[in-house]
Amino acid sequence: MNIPILVLLPGMNGTADLFTKFLSNFDGDYIVISLPDFGAQDHASLAKVIYEQLPKQEFVLLAESFSGGIVPELLQLKPTHLSGVIFVASFLSCPNKYLLGVAKLLPI
Repeated sequence: MNIPILVLLPGMNGTADLFTKFLSNFDGDYIVISLPDFGAQDHASLAKVIYEQLPKQEFVLLAESFSGGIVPELLQLKPTHLSGVIFVASFLSCPNKYLLGVAKLLPI
């Protein structure tokens, strides 16, 4: 039985820093695809950059925070060997816009 590779996409910070503790307890094959520091930063452009780095064998995609919004664009590129997607602390659209106004009034 082939166990898929876990492909981790980071959040807004673009690095794997937030995955460190998780990965220290993960006993499987994985790769982290960091977001680029330069170039276009819209979801469609980032999806194209990520697509080129995806493994050529079966994988599961884990999208954290900001990267969750990249996933729909990535799926439109029809990546082969993708067997599943995991969203962590992510959303595809803005939560209730009225709650955003309230959140701005709350202390940090």
